[in-house]
Amino acid sequence: MIERIAIAQVATFGDKPEVVDGLSQFNYFYGPNASGKTTVSRLIANPADPRFSGCDLKWRAATPLEVHDALSASGLDLPFVGKEHLPSL
Repeated sequence: MIERIAIAQVATFGDKPEVVDGLSQFNYFYGPNASGKTTVSRLIANPADPRFSGCDLKWRAATPLEVHDALSASGLDLPFVGKEHLPSL
């Protein structure tokens, strides 16, 4: 479980770290486009990525999340459908 997120110097985040703490087992991030939701999820999924050198995650009992790609692990060969294949409204 994540106890604290400090994020800075990536995407829409500036030099001063934005800190989110007091997290519970389940948390919900919401906000307008370009507010950092995807950046936070990418940090959680891959904190070792060099883009996140200005960021920090504090895990309860120092036990990080294990990320599993269920689609790749399924062995299914599913093609990606891009938005060019979606009907226009």
